[in-house]
Amino acid sequence: MGIFVGIFAYGFGKKLRTGGVTPDKVSAALALEQDELGEASSVPAFRTLARLRKLEENVIVWTDCYAALIAKARSMACGLFLDTNDATPACNQMLLLDEDMDVPADALEELRRAANQASGRKRIATACVRIGDGSKVSVHPKRIVMSAQHVHTSADELPTLMKRSPFEVEATGFACAWMPVECVRRIVSTMGRECLFRTGAVRDGKPLYAPALFLESVQNGEWINEDHAFSMRVRMSRVDLVSVVHPGVVHDGMRTVTE
Repeated sequence: MGIFVGIFAYGFGKKLRTGGVTPDKVSAALALEQDELGEASSVPAFRTLARLRKLEENVIVWTDCYAALIAKARSMACGLFLDTNDATPACNQMLLLDEDMDVPADALEELRRAANQASGRKRIATACVRIGDGSKVSVHPKRIVMSAQHVHTSADELPTLMKRSPFEVEATGFACAWMPVECVRRIVSTMGRECLFRTGAVRDGKPLYAPALFLESVQNGEWINEDHAFSMRVRMSRVDLVSVVHPGVVHDGMRTVTE
């Protein structure tokens, strides 16, 4: 089994932007430098990648350091994943990873198990972050709408919540998401050709297209962001969506908001 990893290091790409250097070259240089650093990397996602490499023998990495439109970047990663699977069928898993997601090895293993059940049934699994602010919330194990990538619980509620993990959710964030290829193809099969866009890549002399899986929309006067838009497409495709709670998962970007 192989895995395709899409890393969105947009914040670090902006810091490295200099005159006369193309985004592609900066992206490639950043990815190579941080990948070589492994768990000593300053970028949480590349520390996560180093742990993943110890779990998976075949890892293919695509990095976008200029993902100003995260909906487009995630959709492009899905398209490149499907193209990679066409050329290399053994690469049949994908991990979407935002730059600020620091995920321990055992949490990655939980995600893999949650997405690839022993019964053979495939589903999309996301890692959610617990915010221990002492607040109380009524948690139902079957149907939960996650707020972005976070679930608010007090410390004494965490053991109960973890026993239910992974649990089915209506919608969640995809800053860290494990997706088997069967799930992605099933979702794409429900979309029309008008939802395809050019990635800029070429295969056999022809432009490569990707499905706009994370395309945002407006419904009944409400803005549907990329995570909820994709969650809706997952449910419409009758693909199971679950979240894994692990106390070691850190969404580092939250510090810029809360501190």
